[in-house]
This record gives sequence, structure tokens and C-alpha cells, in this order.
Amino acid sequence: MSIGPIVFIYIAETLPLKGFAFCFLMNWCSAMIVGITYPALSAIFSHREQTDLISALFIFYGACSVVGFILFKKFVLETSSRTPKKIENLFRKSFSSLS
Repeated sequence: MSIGPIVFIYIAETLPLKGFAFCFLMNWCSAMIVGITYPALSAIFSHREQTDLISALFIFYGACSVVGFILFKKFVLETSSRTPKKIENLFRKSFSSLS
């Protein structure tokens, strides 16, 4: 449910330490959710006659990844060729419009 190492590269270069810690926590939580739910759901689905149910589990995780990608494209700001000060101002302007 994550885009792997890209998350760490992006947050390390754009966010302050508090933002980095929060994003790091969310990335690990999403990995934990998959790690915990997969064996339980797999066991539930394997006891049934239909083998399509295990496919539904992978489709669910894939759909979560697609939703994550869409949110990433919509909300992640472009920071290439910008100084840290410009990036900070960009985030301030972006987050001030939310409140």
C-alpha cells in the first residue's frame, strides 16, 4: 500500500523533521496493516470453495495502491530545482489555503 523508497526520498528532501516522522509512521502503519490483514484474510478465503476470493484480496490491495497513487499525484507538490526555502514557502502557501 505504498510506493516504497520514493516516499523516503520525497519526505527527506521536502519536509521538516516532524513531517518526516509522521510520514515515516504512516508508511510503516500501512505496511503493518497489509502484514496483519493478509494472513487472516487469506486463511478465511482459502477455506471457501471459490478460488476467486483470494484474487479479490489482491484486487483490494491493488485498488488501495491506485487510490494512493491518485492522491499522490493530486496532493504531492513538485519540488524539483527549488531551494529548501522555496519548498518551505510552497508548503506554507499550500497548507494555509486548506484552513
